[in-house]
Amino acid sequence: MISRRLLLAIIAMLLALLNGYYHCGHTAHQIYLENAEAIESMEGAAQISGEVSAIYPDGFLLEIKSGARSRTIEIESDVKVEKGDHAEVLGLILEGQMYPKKMVVKDRWSYLAIFIISALALPLIGYLFFRSWIFDFEIMRFRKIDA
Repeated sequence: MISRRLLLAIIAMLLALLNGYYHCGHTAHQIYLENAEAIESMEGAAQISGEVSAIYPDGFLLEIKSGARSRTIEIESDVKVEKGDHAEVLGLILEGQMYPKKMVVKDRWSYLAIFIISALALPLIGYLFFRSWIFDFEIMRFRKIDA
């Protein structure tokens, strides 16, 4: 029978190997450009996401960001969007225009609702945690409150 330590060591080594594979070779085999490459005016198949900044009859402008850099790409689509919506687009970039194959659009408030709900849940989680635990400054760690 395999001991618990040996099993944990095998799992840790597998996770380290998968992390090494991803770091060294996985990104070299990606077939789609991401936001950083699209900002550098590269062309080809791309998967980008960003915020809708303007709307036209035959499409809209999508502002994509990567770190401090940003770029606006024109998306040729008849999908109904509004300014401020968050869009993820998979398609082909040619001469500053994107021709989408697939697109997911989240309206502005449903996208922001994730952050609002998370912010509202933090005080509840803090209350539940500190109801049973207290920080002991003498030993510099949390300890369970004796009931």
